[in-house]
Amino acid sequence: MGVSLVTTRSLLDSRRQDLETAVKASIKGMTAFVKDPDAAVEATKEHMDDLKVDQTQAKRAREVAVATGKLVSGDGSHPIGSVRVDDVAAMIEFLTSHKLLGDKKTPKAAEVCVPLGQ
Repeated sequence: MGVSLVTTRSLLDSRRQDLETAVKASIKGMTAFVKDPDAAVEATKEHMDDLKVDQTQAKRAREVAVATGKLVSGDGSHPIGSVRVDDVAAMIEFLTSHKLLGDKKTPKAAEVCVPLGQ
């Protein structure tokens, strides 16, 4: 599969079928998310009161949803949900430009994204 997975080699080896099932469900959810980011924000409002009362926060949440949708869908040459180092770099840049990473040192994509195939 083309989807990135954060795990250990031993867990991957021992629970491959369970992980495959989880990845397939995740792809289904990500596909719905990419197709309708507004629905994702609306669903999130049920769990985050700030989005219900603060339109600025709701607008920012939508921007993050759209950017995340671009990250998980990529340029269309890979399956939705597959993550490549270049895509992570673009997301880090977006999050940094919106001051969403806080005061922490900005990570480099290669430090936080090591695809399973490497």
